[in-house]
Amino acid sequence: MANTEPTMPDTGTEPPLGLLRADQLSFRHALDLYFAALQADWGYYAGRQKNALSAAADLAHAAAATWADYTTLLQEIRNFPGAHPDLRSAAGYLLRSAPEETPTERSLHQLATQVLKLTQQHRPSRTGLRALLEEAVDLLDVHSANQAVISLQTRANTSSF
Repeated sequence: MANTEPTMPDTGTEPPLGLLRADQLSFRHALDLYFAALQADWGYYAGRQKNALSAAADLAHAAAATWADYTTLLQEIRNFPGAHPDLRSAAGYLLRSAPEETPTERSLHQLATQVLKLTQQHRPSRTGLRALLEEAVDLLDVHSANQAVISLQTRANTSSF
């Protein structure tokens, strides 16, 4: 007689791989916007270094628009009552990484530490929550490193005059 036991584990009502969770999709999109904003900032900085002022203005506009989208989406996640509490908390921390908050290398490191604490509460799972939080930590670290490099190069450029 054939084995009638299911070969797939029962996941209950949990969406497969967490792909259908609106809060996680929104957070994923926010992380993509964060990455795009960091790229745009770096492009603006590099464009300014090359004295391409018209190109730098376009890059500055693109960076500002991306940061605005990022901030708006994080506010929505933070205020979304159905979102996972840790994603809501992480969104609140990430909001402090936006240019309006004038983050410093140190404050970005502190934010990364706070999000890392949230991350450590989750075991790797099929929902992907831990992976999202880990990526947020990584982006905060990259943001801090970018600021450090820009600050060092700016100091080097101003001291050579």
